[in-house]
Amino acid sequence: MDAASGGSEGGSGSGWAGRLTRGPGLLVVLGVVLLVATRAWHPIAGLGNADIAGILYEADVICDGGVPYLDTIDMKSPGSWFVFAAIFAGLGRSIAAVQLAYTGWMLLAAPAIWLAARALYGRGLAAGAAVLLYLGAVGWFDLNYSAWMTTPYAWAFACLLLGLRGRWWWHLLGGLFAAVAVAIKTQAFVLAPCFALVWWWARRRGQPGATLSAWPLWAAGALLGLAPLLLWYQQQGGLGLVIAGLFPFESAGQYTAVVRHETWWGWRAWKIPLQLVAVFPLHAALSLAALLGAWRGRGEGGAGALPVLPQLVLLAMSVVGCGVGGLRFYVHYLPQYLPALALLAAHPRAWEYLRRAWAPGSWRARWLPAGLAALCGVVTLVLVVQIPLGMAARVDHRGNPRARAVGEYIAARTTANETVQVWGWAGWSVYFWAHRRAPSPVFKVLGQATEYNQNGLFTRSLSTDFRPGPAAEMMLAAFRAAPPAFFVRSASFFPGVKADPLEQWPEMREIVAEQYVLRKRFGKLRVYELRSRVPADELAALVKGAPAQAKVKARPRPKQRRR
Repeated sequence: MDAASGGSEGGSGSGWAGRLTRGPGLLVVLGVVLLVATRAWHPIAGLGNADIAGILYEADVICDGGVPYLDTIDMKSPGSWFVFAAIFAGLGRSIAAVQLAYTGWMLLAAPAIWLAARALYGRGLAAGAAVLLYLGAVGWFDLNYSAWMTTPYAWAFACLLLGLRGRWWWHLLGGLFAAVAVAIKTQAFVLAPCFALVWWWARRRGQPGATLSAWPLWAAGALLGLAPLLLWYQQQGGLGLVIAGLFPFESAGQYTAVVRHETWWGWRAWKIPLQLVAVFPLHAALSLAALLGAWRGRGEGGAGALPVLPQLVLLAMSVVGCGVGGLRFYVHYLPQYLPALALLAAHPRAWEYLRRAWAPGSWRARWLPAGLAALCGVVTLVLVVQIPLGMAARVDHRGNPRARAVGEYIAARTTANETVQVWGWAGWSVYFWAHRRAPSPVFKVLGQATEYNQNGLFTRSLSTDFRPGPAAEMMLAAFRAAPPAFFVRSASFFPGVKADPLEQWPEMREIVAEQYVLRKRFGKLRVYELRSRVPADELAALVKGAPAQAKVKARPRPKQRRR
């Protein structure tokens, strides 16, 4: 029996066979333990990346009977908003409920990884190893869009592999899961070229399911996957808006155009695989062992005959997906790599190659396998030790942890029908902790009344200039008609940006200067209250005692920078 089926050489008896039978299940259990432990010790203060606050805001809109895209302005995909809304409805409106549901959502990917590994490698330890490698790493990330997308993303690829083996309904399910993944994060659209390339590979190998009938089945499945969302928006009168949200070509073009690229960025492309190795060191080392083992065993039977191309195609398309939108490659995009990396790292050839480290023979033939084996051992130890030390998180551009205190401060001083406006990306989660809405559909401001952030391909943003237009006019009109009770301003509008775009918007600056007073500071977050709400004696004391640098003064319109 070959390595694909996990058999042993000769007749070593039922003991080895029994261990192989139990081994994959034990590896899965170990993966579950690592995931639960990682989430239990997750060292992210507050919500982690502030983009998560946007998901929470839209979920609140849905729970309150509103319609995202109609009642809000947002360029993000809508799927995760409805997931969060379902969590709020079923488990309660709390971050603990979301964290619990997130852990369960990640576990739902385990059967997909198992089935994909079985389709690629047959029966044996590889399926359990792939699940272990997936679950052991997916808990590192916060609650952002990519992490939620990864579960249907993994299922789509697993269904593709199973469909190519001849069962037509797997193709239908593959299209369905691909559509769900796209609904959660548009970058999952790379599954389309992935499906096509893997189908072409399977057709050349004569697999029974690689027929032309697979294509309409994928399309039908995709329509089934999107149908509930499209029908709901059709009933709300927003079908065109949700289609634009699912496929945001105009917004994506603007988002891409503002990215500050490095000069001759192609020469810096080595940072992309370097980032992969830094974030997933064990997966990278095992994947290298798998590729070296497959190359060395090409033309042989057994594990050498097992495929690597489908996993490499999925990985390549995942890298493309993370680069869509201006080659930004944020760390919180990288869960998209995990299904491919887990499958590739679990390839039976990886273990066979590493096992050469202690096989008989000359040291010249064993030094590279020995080095890789030692590296894998050290990295595994470090990754495991990081969990109880609270160092396992992979988070970039954290929001402001003081936002919770700000939100609770505002919640205690306002009623449910009053509003609050947050000015600055790091403070977005104030909306959630205050359980209050913005006075207009413009709740993020970034990319709506200002330019989008510029950071990408490992660069930082330098400016987010004020952008006149419909969103700015809508926000200004809301402030004039019914100004929010509180205006929360972050010291930095976006990480790396020194000039506040409020300084470039004289009309809004005048409203804030004349109608608001600094109430309280929470670190880098400043809370301004509407003056008409403050008793006269308190207002006089606040105005008199406010530091000069905290006052918002009306100034003439500054000259706009020429582009």
